[in-house]
Amino acid sequence: FAGGFVPEAMPESRGRGLVFREKPRPGRMDQDALAVYRIEEGDYKNVTESVREGKRLEEGNYLIAAIQHANPSPWYGGHWYVDLLHPGVTDKFLEITMDAYQREIGDQFGKRVPGVFTDEPHLAPAGGLHWTDDLPEAFEARWGYSLLDHLPALVHETGDWRRVRHNYFQLLLELFVERWAKPYYEYCEQHDLEFTGHYWEHGWPGAGSAPDNMAMYAWHQRPAIDILFNQYSEGTQAQFGNVRAVIELASVANQLGRRTLCETYGGSGWDARFEDLKRIGDWIYVLGVNTLNEHLSHITIRGARKRDYPPSFSYHTPWWDSYHVL
Repeated sequence: FAGGFVPEAMPESRGRGLVFREKPRPGRMDQDALAVYRIEEGDYKNVTESVREGKRLEEGNYLIAAIQHANPSPWYGGHWYVDLLHPGVTDKFLEITMDAYQREIGDQFGKRVPGVFTDEPHLAPAGGLHWTDDLPEAFEARWGYSLLDHLPALVHETGDWRRVRHNYFQLLLELFVERWAKPYYEYCEQHDLEFTGHYWEHGWPGAGSAPDNMAMYAWHQRPAIDILFNQYSEGTQAQFGNVRAVIELASVANQLGRRTLCETYGGSGWDARFEDLKRIGDWIYVLGVNTLNEHLSHITIRGARKRDYPPSFSYHTPWWDSYHVL
């Protein structure tokens, strides 16, 4: 979203989500309604046209699929997170950010500026399931049947729901690669930069934010992950201690002959000790990370920044003059 500049330049980039609500009668179709279904005996029927025509339908169990828009937030510069699958959004982002960097410091690309980092680009920015305007057309072209006829299968175990869900998330993945990851990767190839950063690798097995993190890593010149906190845990969605997340990264790097990077130490606290930092660093190194990227260096710790996933690797910390030893 580039600090709000992309939404400002492209209002149509506003993130969209697919949400569902159940009613005994469908009522009228509002502007955000996509389709209406009658649910009965473990199956569903698309009755959208009947509702649009104003036909009176008998009472029953109706499912309304609708579009929900991302809300403005101070986190997004007073705007909202964008739909990264909307055609042109990635181009606009690269124009606003990378063209400016190239103008100011382009002579340092591949030298003092070895690459660029992206932090948690994701789908489903408005809650619910991800939606983009041309998804129905792309789905039918990819799979040969109508997505709009089968939306209930995304939230109910009815009909051929396994196939519909697989096809839906597979298509999101392919569009995420084609419309976001690949253009950014190609820009970096052309400008002697390494594209790095990370997605939502700790969300597994959820497929909402990024259907397949490993597939996305292939479109980084230096694939990367994030490891937060200073509490060791081996839970499914843990950070420090999540062996799966690091091994996935190492696997992609081994297959493609790439070096790796990890954004490390975020949220470990102002009280993190050198021995804590070394323990975390050693753990990621032994599992396959070969570049440690400290999270982060605050320009200021005024206001909310003081509590925004410290420590800060800068003069704000009393141990800064000794950090070179670590």
